[in-house]
Amino acid sequence: MELRALRYFVELVRQNSFTLAGTKMNVTQPTISKMVKALEHEVGAPLIVRGTRCVELTDVGRLVFASGIEMLSVERQLHDALTDLGSGAHGIVRVGVPPLAGPLVAPLVSAFRARCPDITLRFTEHVSATLEAMLRDGTIDVGFIHPTVATGAAQGLACAPVSSDRLCVVAPRGSKFAGMRGVPLAELASEPFVLYDERCGVDDAIFAACAEAGLKPVVAARANHWDMLAMLVEAGIGLAILPSSHVTMLALQRFAGVPVCTPEMHWRLDVATCSGAYLPRAARAFVELIQENADTPAVVRPSARSLIEERVTPVQAHCGSPSGINRLPFAPA
Repeated sequence: MELRALRYFVELVRQNSFTLAGTKMNVTQPTISKMVKALEHEVGAPLIVRGTRCVELTDVGRLVFASGIEMLSVERQLHDALTDLGSGAHGIVRVGVPPLAGPLVAPLVSAFRARCPDITLRFTEHVSATLEAMLRDGTIDVGFIHPTVATGAAQGLACAPVSSDRLCVVAPRGSKFAGMRGVPLAELASEPFVLYDERCGVDDAIFAACAEAGLKPVVAARANHWDMLAMLVEAGIGLAILPSSHVTMLALQRFAGVPVCTPEMHWRLDVATCSGAYLPRAARAFVELIQENADTPAVVRPSARSLIEERVTPVQAHCGSPSGINRLPFAPA
């Protein structure tokens, strides 16, 4: 089976569009169609249901798609291993980053560039669940994810904590919360909230804490970007709950950021790789640096640190991780 045709077919299913698949693979739409037909001829059965607006798979198509992901992953691992043999301290590391993680990841990237200037980091941004799938199919080497009960060895991932960022209430500067050193969750029971998209990882901590306290948060609006949430807060739509690393980037004269207490809420970030998969030398070097810095407050931006220390109502950025972090289990080089 020709891997090129298989690669085009897998991308077609992922993009759910001949046009988008062609753009992604840098080929024309007729080329995608030609490759799919060639693959159908080889397997002796249709792979997609034609005549529908979306890409609908036949039973054979589902089997070929699932097997194709595994075959392409093995091919990619072999290529990476062969390239790695003679690369030395060079190469490309494909890194997945979820929304909101930028302030925590950027200082680590800076430290890594200082140590390994000849290694290129290629970033892709998706929600945590998508990054987990990309790790398993080999699309990325390293991912920063928000762990859940289901994440970890059972899902084929090797994870280690990077940071645990304190969640804070963001309110207009003139609100009743300004000047408080902490807000008990019970005091927020009657307040409307403006929250991130459900897939961004913050909801898990918020709703778990509310459920434990017997509260049901009222969601007035949702947005995909933290600056949009800030504008909604300033317009009086509701309160936001953001990691402290983002609160410190808000204009202090316009907003008040107060840590949630009783109970405290934290937004955890892990670094993950695919269990059992070959991890190139460059990717191993990146993960090693992350783990070296996981216990230190270096993941707080220096500019944010000065703001934290100078605030009248300080927002403490708890970016350290539990001590005694286990190193990620790597496949033998």
